[in-house]
Amino acid sequence: MMPTAPPEIDGKLAREEFEHVTEDLAAHGWRSALERSRRRLDAEAEAAIDASSVKPACKEGCWYCCYYRVTVHPEEAFAIVEYVRAHFDQKRGQRVREDVAANAKALRRMSHQEQLVANLKCPFLDDGRCSIYPVRPTRCRNFHAIDVDGCRRSYEEPNVEVPNSFVDGLRNTTESVSKGYGEALRRAGFDTSVAEMNAALAACLTAATPRERFERKKRAFSVQIID
Repeated sequence: MMPTAPPEIDGKLAREEFEHVTEDLAAHGWRSALERSRRRLDAEAEAAIDASSVKPACKEGCWYCCYYRVTVHPEEAFAIVEYVRAHFDQKRGQRVREDVAANAKALRRMSHQEQLVANLKCPFLDDGRCSIYPVRPTRCRNFHAIDVDGCRRSYEEPNVEVPNSFVDGLRNTTESVSKGYGEALRRAGFDTSVAEMNAALAACLTAATPRERFERKKRAFSVQIID
């Protein structure tokens, strides 16, 4: 029998996702629950785009947002590390580790505000494309914009405030699904904190400890890299 979402979770999509993820966690574990949730998220996002008269401007080869600061949940970092080890050759994998470490070191020297306008290249941006697209973080997966010029200005002049250019229906959809997913993990006892992506990946690429702690339902990362 499918679990019922608690009444404090608002919205049909969020409640449905909570119920699906709770069931998936019990039957298949966190890794499968993450993948199944992402498939539902992508399907709901595609349906929202089809239903909207306003379309996202995002497309392959547009990389301005790949210089923004990104945060990840622990299980997202683990999925990225799995993907890198399975799909990247030794040379590419070593370059990722070096780029991740360099970004993490640079960001540690910055204040939170400085990090927001740092314009650091994502270690997975290759020739204008995301090289880990199937396992990209939710923060990237849920980002959509309708104004390319705004994204360009944000990249070229990172101190300027660019008006929100999201598709409202699409943004509401992705946020609802993400909310239901996160609440299901939290109620199951998993760590749902967020960390800066490079710092989290640096920790995961050098030791198995974060994943082991997460699976024991402990805090995955040290407090120094929590957002």
